[in-house]
Amino acid sequence: MNRRDLSTIRIGVADARVTSVTRERLEYLDEAGQAWSVDLEQCARNWVSYRQDHDREFVTLSGGSAERAATWNSRCVGRRGVLDVPPWVVFMDDRHTRFQFETQQAVYQYLLLPLRMVGWHTFDSN
Repeated sequence: MNRRDLSTIRIGVADARVTSVTRERLEYLDEAGQAWSVDLEQCARNWVSYRQDHDREFVTLSGGSAERAATWNSRCVGRRGVLDVPPWVVFMDDRHTRFQFETQQAVYQYLLLPLRMVGWHTFDSN
C-alpha cells in the first residue's frame, strides 16, 4: 500500500493513536487500527538533506553558530504547526507521515514531549 495515497492520521479518531516512541522509531495505529511505524533516524537524515537543499530559505538566529545549527538539525525529524487548527506534525520519512490532533495539548502530550524525551524534535512552521 502506498502511504502517500492515504489521508492524514487523525490521532484520537477511531483507533488512531501513538503507541510507542523510542530513539529509533515512532509506532502508531491508523484510524482503522492498522499498525505502522516511522523511522526517526531516516527522518533526521532526510531533514538534514532538505535543510541543505533549501539553505537560503532559513535564517540562523542572532548569536547562533553554524556548528550549533548543524547539531540541532541532526536531531530534527519533521515540521509542526501546533498553532494551526487542527494542530499537526509531519515527519520527514519517505511517506511524509502526517498526524493531526484535536488540541494543542494532545500534540504535546502524545507526540512532541515523548519525542523530546528520546532526543528528537521538530521544526516550528508557525
